[in-house]
Amino acid sequence: MFSSLSSHERSVIETIIKLNHSIRDITRFLNRSPATIAYELKRITPYNATIADTLVFFL
Repeated sequence: MFSSLSSHERSVIETIIKLNHSIRDITRFLNRSPATIAYELKRITPYNATIADTLVFFL
């Protein structure tokens, strides 16, 4: 079952990426699937939580 990421989770992803941590580190911290995080990071490069959150409403 799919569950979208919250604004807070997107902000956490952005922060952890800026600190040069891996996708696995993010998945452990957020208790999310590596595929979910990888998909989220592929949506926007470089990753920006505000833009990612805005794009959710256009999909």
